[in-house]
Amino acid sequence: MIDIPTVFILGAGASKPYGYPTGNELKEFITSKLFTLLNRFIREREELQVVREACERNVREFVESFRGTVDSIDLFLSRRPEFMEVGKLAILYSIFHFEHKSRVDLTEGDWLAYLFRKMITTARKPNQLALNLNNVSFVSFNYDRSLEQFIYTKLINSFGEKIDSIIKEQISQIPILHVYGKVADLPWEESSGLTVDYNANPNQIDMWRSSDIVAKDFGGLQEHWQKQIFIIEDERAQNQQNIDAIKSIIEAAKRVFFLGFGFADENMGIIGFPDILRDGQEIRGTIMDITPHEFKQTAARFMPYLTDGRIRKNFLNGSCLDLLRNHL
Repeated sequence: MIDIPTVFILGAGASKPYGYPTGNELKEFITSKLFTLLNRFIREREELQVVREACERNVREFVESFRGTVDSIDLFLSRRPEFMEVGKLAILYSIFHFEHKSRVDLTEGDWLAYLFRKMITTARKPNQLALNLNNVSFVSFNYDRSLEQFIYTKLINSFGEKIDSIIKEQISQIPILHVYGKVADLPWEESSGLTVDYNANPNQIDMWRSSDIVAKDFGGLQEHWQKQIFIIEDERAQNQQNIDAIKSIIEAAKRVFFLGFGFADENMGIIGFPDILRDGQEIRGTIMDITPHEFKQTAARFMPYLTDGRIRKNFLNGSCLDLLRNHL
């Protein structure tokens, strides 16, 4: 059981052990493989043939422009809103592609399994399960659903489907907030929104507009899919309640753990760093693929209270699992 109020802020590196890409790997996939995969999908869908040329043109222009930048997909779309619709299609298709190949049974680097054991350590029988009494929250900058699915799958495997309703209820009481939204809700979440099975084949998910749209107006993405993820400020403003909840969670926590996080300026700003921090909070994180100098510059902007010594002490040049084993 975890009693100390703890919030885990998840970046792409937190999902990477389970088969998902980092920001750079997502860009590489979109710019090198997505065009071929989407074109193959279009050619196999008879109802899309009338808009095939327009669709292929939109995807080609987006991919070529994105390839020539140094931006993340989120930052690129914020700067080039004319690609917003096809860009969201690229994000959705890509995440579903990696989800279809993902796994939750790892032999190395499985930080979720370590955390899960901590959260259910006192439960010896199904009627002793009290997952919701853990004082933990999750703020995810990822579009994927690996965290939710992992918790649900492990609980079902551990305690059986007989308490399925209890498991769902307890998971629903743990704050899991996605800053930019997520690709879809999971069917077991009993959501009133858009739901898609985990590990679904992306080629069998109906995300495209129907062929009754005239070719010159074809954008690619059905309206309800456009509302799944929030890229630009205007979209996030419509989801301000979620952002406010995230800030409240971070402000109330005694421990803030950054896992697989890249510390991009735009992401730190969204969650209110450094103004949201309080005296006495324990801030820790992983800094893989970032040099001490680069992180020192980041800390100077967003965590100015950390001295050089505390930076070295609080931020581990290792994996998410290493951090939790040493400090959770």
